[in-house]
Amino acid sequence: MVSFVRYVVDHAGDESGNLFDNGVGGGWALLQFGNLGGLVGGILFLIWYYRACTDARALGLPARREPGLATASFLIPIVSLWWPYQSACDLFPPGDPRRGHVLRWWLLWVVGNPFSSIVVAVGAAISAPVGWVLLVIPAVQLVAAALAARKVITDVLDTHQALAAAGHG
Repeated sequence: MVSFVRYVVDHAGDESGNLFDNGVGGGWALLQFGNLGGLVGGILFLIWYYRACTDARALGLPARREPGLATASFLIPIVSLWWPYQSACDLFPPGDPRRGHVLRWWLLWVVGNPFSSIVVAVGAAISAPVGWVLLVIPAVQLVAAALAARKVITDVLDTHQALAAAGHG
């Protein structure tokens, strides 16, 4: 990613260069592989999220949105900044303290991703070595967001299992 951004910065408007001739082909391939992994992971998460919203509704938890709209809200511009957070909170009973885990995950996701992109772009614009070093920031952010998401998923599963065992729904 850093090499690609640096290449774009260095060769803006220059039609003579070839991405693979300038030593970033491996990085570009790795970036595309990472993007594919992110896409597959995102699709699997949305499938799980839809099912969790459906289960929450069946368990009698109040929801602001239907499961389909709650899931689609991740993809709708502007409302994707807060609707998914609200809908994820709706996966828990009102007042449940585990809703705080949703906020941590959501902030790491919604604020962390654009911030990490800016860090990578600035680092690459300064120099490729600086950009590579600064990749630590988005790597840490991504891992923190993934761990926070995992905690939310575990909390949702535990909550729904407990409600089902108690005979809700």
